Amino acid sequence: MKNMDKLIAKLMPILLLMMLLASCGRGDDHKSYDTVKLLHGENYYYEGSFYDGSDLDGYTIKLAVRGPEFVIAFSDKSGTELGRSLKLDGIGYYIDNVAKKYTRDTYYDEVTFSYSDLEFVESGTSKINALAGVEDDALYFEKYATTYDAEKGVLYFYFKADQLYAIQEDFTDATGVAISEVVVINKISSEIPKDWFAIPEDYSEI
Repeated sequence: MKNMDKLIAKLMPILLLMMLLASCGRGDDHKSYDTVKLLHGENYYYEGSFYDGSDLDGYTIKLAVRGPEFVIAFSDKSGTELGRSLKLDGIGYYIDNVAKKYTRDTYYDEVTFSYSDLEFVESGTSKINALAGVEDDALYFEKYATTYDAEKGVLYFYFKADQLYAIQEDFTDATGVAISEVVVINKISSEIPKDWFAIPEDYSEI
């Protein structure tokens, strides 16, 4: 028994180190852990203010993802929804809520919002270039790498007072154009609004 006690005493530091390394490997020591876990689950919803250097800057984006299906809705600064792009059963559509019409949108046939391969890269502090004049302070971020088909992309999770503030996504789109998009997050959860994954029955196809 004494020899067993000595063996356990010698192994204890090693066991504790292994437990620590396992914990770090899971990423639960990162501030972005809960958000990354949510994205990994491929069933999520978020909304916030969108910035990409275009006329959409400051508009509200709402994104719902359910496995390979998704819905993206944009509303202008007055709160009027401009329309929705969605992918149902592998087919992309655009819905015009004002005209109550919809059309095929083949661009979204190949688009996915799967982040199952997110890998932590680094953390640090920096300003969000796309938010110059909106948020000029340097914020803590955690950077993750991801893959879109054969292309590489990165996600930055920015935090204010330990709370998720914004998500920046840098990638190359299906046409080969480099894109950088930032969403200042107002809400993010696994609760998806009802009736989003459908084209309204009274809408006509163009």
